[in-house]
Amino acid sequence: MNNGMLSLSWSYHIRSLSTLVLLSISSWFNLCGCFNQFSILKTINPTTADNDLPALPSGALINYEPKSCPGWVTVSDNHLYLDGRLFDFRSFNAPSLLEGTLFEATDTFRSISGFGAPVTRTYTLRIGNEIFKGSQMNKVSHIVGWDPSKEDWIYNEQEWVRFDSVLNTASNEGVKIIFPIINQDYGKIENNYKGNWMDLIRHRYNVTDYNRALLTTDWFVDRPIREAFKKIIKYTLERRNTINGKIYGHDDTFLAFETGNELNWTEFFDANTNQTIVPSIENQVLSVNSTLNFTMNHIRPAPGEWTVDIAKYIKSLAPNALVMDGSYARVGDPIKAWPEEALKSPDVDLFSYHFYGGFDNITDFQRRVESFGKVFIVGEHGFYPNMRMFKRFNDIYKGPGALIWSLRPHSEVSGFTTHSEGSNIYAYHVPGWKNQTAETFDQNEYDVVRLTFQSSYEILNKEVPDYPLPGPTHPFFATNGSATGISFKGSAWAERYEIWGATFGGLAFIKVAEGVTDNVELGKLFIQVDPSKPTLPLYIPPWDYLVGPRPSQTGWNDNKWSDSPIEIFPPGLKRRMRRSLNDWTDYHQLMMPPAPSDRQDNGSLRTSHKFRSTYESRRIHTVKTGDGELSDRGLKIKSAHSPTGGWYRIRSISVDGTPGYFSQPVFISDSDSV
Repeated sequence: MNNGMLSLSWSYHIRSLSTLVLLSISSWFNLCGCFNQFSILKTINPTTADNDLPALPSGALINYEPKSCPGWVTVSDNHLYLDGRLFDFRSFNAPSLLEGTLFEATDTFRSISGFGAPVTRTYTLRIGNEIFKGSQMNKVSHIVGWDPSKEDWIYNEQEWVRFDSVLNTASNEGVKIIFPIINQDYGKIENNYKGNWMDLIRHRYNVTDYNRALLTTDWFVDRPIREAFKKIIKYTLERRNTINGKIYGHDDTFLAFETGNELNWTEFFDANTNQTIVPSIENQVLSVNSTLNFTMNHIRPAPGEWTVDIAKYIKSLAPNALVMDGSYARVGDPIKAWPEEALKSPDVDLFSYHFYGGFDNITDFQRRVESFGKVFIVGEHGFYPNMRMFKRFNDIYKGPGALIWSLRPHSEVSGFTTHSEGSNIYAYHVPGWKNQTAETFDQNEYDVVRLTFQSSYEILNKEVPDYPLPGPTHPFFATNGSATGISFKGSAWAERYEIWGATFGGLAFIKVAEGVTDNVELGKLFIQVDPSKPTLPLYIPPWDYLVGPRPSQTGWNDNKWSDSPIEIFPPGLKRRMRRSLNDWTDYHQLMMPPAPSDRQDNGSLRTSHKFRSTYESRRIHTVKTGDGELSDRGLKIKSAHSPTGGWYRIRSISVDGTPGYFSQPVFISDSDSV
């Protein structure tokens, strides 16, 4: 970029002032300390009280209050209701909710709360598999192993506390959640996203090899593994939130508990004879020189008996919550999509299906579900080749709920988090922009978000309102290594921002910049300032937008499902027998949850179970270097006691041009200049 907002290595810190006042959830502060949760700290000059700060313009908005949305969602006449009011929804999946920071979760919920009925869907519980040399690390997983002495799972409390915080924030921001409990196995270890039920089988039965585990235990048939899964459900629904004290199963933040994500009853076939292979222990009792090749298909829903049994168990622990069948048969015939046993069950309320690239027969799927008096939900859809398909989806599907895949929030370090789905398709952000600053912003984002916003109110038979008023940003001191500046964590639904400056002891804040946008990749928002002249107009170079036609988004294929032949016993591979559950002499060491630490990678959370009320004189921060790698820099925390310097505040502006909320002030002294 040649816009002066350098993406070089830069670092940031809050002023080391004498008074730090909590602005957000105190219990989260107690948990996470104050290392990088700058969004919950208010910075006040030692000699400056709130009423002594430079004045803001008349009518300025400062104190943001989220709106809660209490009550249980119910079903009636093929629709959803909340307190007797129609609650059908059009919204987005938010798959990163359970693994981000508190700020990112809050930004996600404030994004979702702008739609007509504020509903989102998280991803599943994460199952650690590093013991099997997998990529899902224990320290960012909810379940990390099986303890044979207790006949129960090993839970990572650190991640469950993060879950507590997400639920508490959703409740405060008035968003309802659909929660799929466990992820499907896609038949290939490379496509094991965040851990799935195959990892539970491997933990439970000590079957280290992934392919061998495929043929050892049928997830839907094996009774011991089903009872073990119920232990997870019980642990989840009986958990008491450490922040607000609510029991998960009695928390109306949950719209529905989904039996799983894309559950499919895999069939196995001998690659030579094409005869069915039934997963069993006998498949492991083969001679040393034997080989077994098999193929798979994934065109069956979860068995009706399994779904009904799990749904009944969920209802016994969460009687007021809805239960959604998470089956995904991947067939075009609605008759084969769900077993009648599940459709007839009084314990299953919602039936979901996913549509990617197209939505043939969607009305037939809806009619099939509604013929049994149940509610049909499009749990995931998208990846269409053009906007015409999105509009056609809205024209055809008039059912009670649809969630686009997927939405990502503002980043903890400015800009937005981004995610690629392949075929030049990327995650969306609100409010969406016509012009992209990087390939990682989807070319249809502007239209997709606005179409969803409009349809989310039309489906409720409401007039489409103005776009949401954005809340406050969170500015912080920054340097790109050669210049002093500020950056900020953006505000959901803000299309642009204003920067206001004031001198130390000045009478009023003065607008020094407007039209500032933050639709950039994470960590790339930097605005150079001169703290000795805070009221002089700032020059904000324009972003270097992408020009020319964007690449085609056609041709997306769901290739995560593996149907290719797999050889279980390659010649020369030493045979491994599954031991009895009492024989642990040669078992891998149990992977217990990690001890609490001040630093946790991969989830961007810094945790400390000991309350820290003051900053140290020197702090280590993780910052981005020019080549994208992470490195540590020691930062001297300077004093803001200098009477010379500048105050800065950021004001968010809505899509309609309406001024939103001002941020808390940030003071930069002359001594902070680089």
